Amino acid sequence: MFKNYLKIALRGIWKKKLFSTINIVGLGLGMAASLLIMEYVSYETSYENMHKERERIYRVIRKQSGGEQVNFYASNMPALGPALREEFPEVERYTRVISPEKLMSSFAFSYQRESGAITFNVDDAYYVDNDFIRMFSYDWVEGDSETALQDPNSLVLTETLARNFFGDTPAVGKQLALNGDRLYVVSGVIADLEPNSHLQFDLLASFSSLPARWELDTNWGWGNFYTYIQTDQHRSVEELMEKFNPFLFDLLDQNPDEGLFEVVPQPLASIHLQSDVTFEMGINGNSNVVYFLTFVAFFILMIAWVNYINLSTARSQERAKEVGIRKTMGSTRKLLIRQFLMESTMINLVSLGLCITLFQLFQPIFEAITGVTSIAGYISFESLLIFAIVFVMGTLLSGFYPALVMSSFKPVTTLKGKLNESGGLNLRKALTIFQYTVSILFISGTLIVFQQIDFMRNQDLGISLDQTVVLRKAAVVDSTYPGRYRYFKQQLLQNPNIAGVSSSSQVPGYELTRARWIHRFNGDENIGSYPKVVSIDEDFINNFNIELLAGRDFSNETSTTAKFIINDVTAEELGIDDYEEAIGTHYAFESRRYELIGIVKSFSQEFLKKQAEPHFYYINERIDQYISVKLAIEDLEKDMASINAAYRQAFPNNHFEYFFLDSFFEKQYRADQVFGQVFGLFAIVAIAIAMLGLFGLSSYMVLQRTKEIGIRKVLGAKVSSILGLLMASYLKLIAVAAIIGLPITYFVFQQWLDSYATKIQIGWLVMSISVLAVMLVALITIGYQSVKAATANPVNSLRYE
Repeated sequence: MFKNYLKIALRGIWKKKLFSTINIVGLGLGMAASLLIMEYVSYETSYENMHKERERIYRVIRKQSGGEQVNFYASNMPALGPALREEFPEVERYTRVISPEKLMSSFAFSYQRESGAITFNVDDAYYVDNDFIRMFSYDWVEGDSETALQDPNSLVLTETLARNFFGDTPAVGKQLALNGDRLYVVSGVIADLEPNSHLQFDLLASFSSLPARWELDTNWGWGNFYTYIQTDQHRSVEELMEKFNPFLFDLLDQNPDEGLFEVVPQPLASIHLQSDVTFEMGINGNSNVVYFLTFVAFFILMIAWVNYINLSTARSQERAKEVGIRKTMGSTRKLLIRQFLMESTMINLVSLGLCITLFQLFQPIFEAITGVTSIAGYISFESLLIFAIVFVMGTLLSGFYPALVMSSFKPVTTLKGKLNESGGLNLRKALTIFQYTVSILFISGTLIVFQQIDFMRNQDLGISLDQTVVLRKAAVVDSTYPGRYRYFKQQLLQNPNIAGVSSSSQVPGYELTRARWIHRFNGDENIGSYPKVVSIDEDFINNFNIELLAGRDFSNETSTTAKFIINDVTAEELGIDDYEEAIGTHYAFESRRYELIGIVKSFSQEFLKKQAEPHFYYINERIDQYISVKLAIEDLEKDMASINAAYRQAFPNNHFEYFFLDSFFEKQYRADQVFGQVFGLFAIVAIAIAMLGLFGLSSYMVLQRTKEIGIRKVLGAKVSSILGLLMASYLKLIAVAAIIGLPITYFVFQQWLDSYATKIQIGWLVMSISVLAVMLVALITIGYQSVKAATANPVNSLRYE
């Protein structure tokens, strides 16, 4: 029996090649697209899976409230970890994590080879407690994973960094000089990190290497340290925090009326997708994007199976006589359902084979778009299981309804050609409206996403980033650095292609993490502002074309040791209404008296997803880390060679590193660009599948109405009137889809836009374009078959009447 079902199914598929091809290609393309999305979703949800104890590891974030304002910070105080471990047995381990850039102006290591010293600035590095390597799971190449960071001046390197320094020779036991001075010993080497972790580094240094005079174990006033804890497997972290916050209130003698400092446990696995707090370690993912793409995958599969149902029910008139004859010959409804389900299964299995082929072909392109290499290795078993379940259910459901409909036909009625198909027609209309609705949503969404990204990239940032190359400050320096920097600056400015040179502690594109409280000198200490602090030199504001609203810039002619500049956001927080009158007033900053000499217009330190923040600028050469050089871009290669030569002359034994500021700044838009490209790509796939189905459906509808078209032409109907008649029903369906789809699109993407501080307004133009695009594609798809039928010779269609 099975062999007979299989033979008849293959014969039916082969007989109707066009409709079989449309179904197979549509289903295969839909499955491949959905599988790619599920693979990406698997990667995004796989963060921290490499850590064996991830279920018991939490990052303790800081919650600070005062009045109506509540702020959450990823970083915390260094005394938090020791206090938790000492007072509460529920805490099994803790580790503090801090980036060296919060502690020193440069973090470069040198190794003395026989051929000479080699130096690398290590940007991705942390000081950590020894428990860090016991809490987190890494593949160890050299060293002891239990004690590698126990001693002061110990280092753990990744395999690539170790090779950069030592080649293929063992690294453990070798010494590296920090900033050309302090010696550290390599005590371990781990394999290069997997990309799906928020903790990315090339080097770890022992926390005990930091100066004892800082008294970090008891310091509650320095909020730049990340704190992770590992709880006892039998204890609840929620219960721990319920006990710890009251303990913290008593320890710090907090007054709830003046604001509270509390802590909140954050599960390690939730950081990448569900954390959006200040001072994150890097750019995280977005759980809403993951959920949204999951729905996209679902809708793409739905569209593919809708095509199959539409085409199968459309052929019910053609197959009615077949059903009637089979029933007359003794076939039961149950046997007919089995036969139709076999055909559905065969088409879906062939589509699955095409899916696997397309998946492998498009995977490199998808990896290039997302920026995730070897993404295939991250697809989870759960995702594959879900895909398999959805495939089986889709195969059964998409095959079962047509089978149920066609097996219900009565032999007497079907053999007389009096088949009532109103129910099936209404279903096809509903499913076609669904396809049009999804297409409108996808086209509108793609336009909105790219319009928002383009809007942000073309906004006036309030600062000039073009033609700016940024150099890292020399790491191996001594007390002669200020003089060497001035010499280097003079050498560069002699080049006519260099328009300006300035130094600063940070450059646009970085999240500023250093903030200090300022208030009027000898005034109320509780009335003031908490701005982000940036150290700059006297040329920074002019070099970046920052607008000066009042007062003056720093200058070489006057003493700048106790003067500062703020932006307009800080001025607003300080209650300054008259800018000119405020110039010359004095404020307390870090227990010193500073004179306000200027107010500048706020600019975008970070991308426009964030509101402008209060800034405080002053001069302090000790903490400047970056040198910004404005180029004329006449001969870039020659100018960079000139800068390199001047740098090596001024700062020998230092590694020359640079990046272009505009490209660096645009990296912040990477996550949004990936979302836009991924969404746009699969929007095209979904629309293509929908239009493929409509092509098959329209072909069949026109075929059924061939004799009607012939009669109309004989009676004098014009081609245009016949075309309008055939197109009218589809245009009505598009109108219904627009009424349904446009409000859904507006609601969904307005929610997405609300996450941006600076955003576009969704206008009717975007909505209209999406409807017109769907209408145009539908006209092309359906119009081809309609014109072909309307221009055919009526004699051929009426020959047998």
